[in-house]
Amino acid sequence: MGPDFETLAWRGHRYDVRVLGASFEYLALRSSAERARAAGQDGSAAGLLAMDAYEIVLAQARDVHELAREHPDGDVCSCGVVTPPGLPLARATGHLDQLRWEPVPVVLVTTDVERRYESEPATALACCQDCGWTSPELALAEAREVAAAHSCDLSDGSGHEA
Repeated sequence: MGPDFETLAWRGHRYDVRVLGASFEYLALRSSAERARAAGQDGSAAGLLAMDAYEIVLAQARDVHELAREHPDGDVCSCGVVTPPGLPLARATGHLDQLRWEPVPVVLVTTDVERRYESEPATALACCQDCGWTSPELALAEAREVAAAHSCDLSDGSGHEA
């Protein structure tokens, strides 16, 4: 994705509008690369940026939160939330459900940061934005099950039934 960093403030959090619009960004960059190649120019820079945008689109479709871009003002999650500098994605609040773009209490955050370009993450954390509970690192399918079973209102405070 390009160098611009435009944020939108909403409900006490900041969101990167270019990440929120990654599908449009992907189409624009892909079109730019294709036009450059058709004109006999080098479209590789736009092509590489299009691949980065496509990775964000895939993460959004999987509804697995992952690092979309790094920035001195805070890292940006694939849901668009900008984290305070130095705060890991799993500890940040303000994550949105990437399928409905609504606030959601429990999210899956990938721990597989080296994986890129179309492969599904192998591991993830289930993280509750309401109570701060975080699961151990789990296989993605298991993390989905643990996230679905989490409830903040159980008496033992762990988020799991005793």
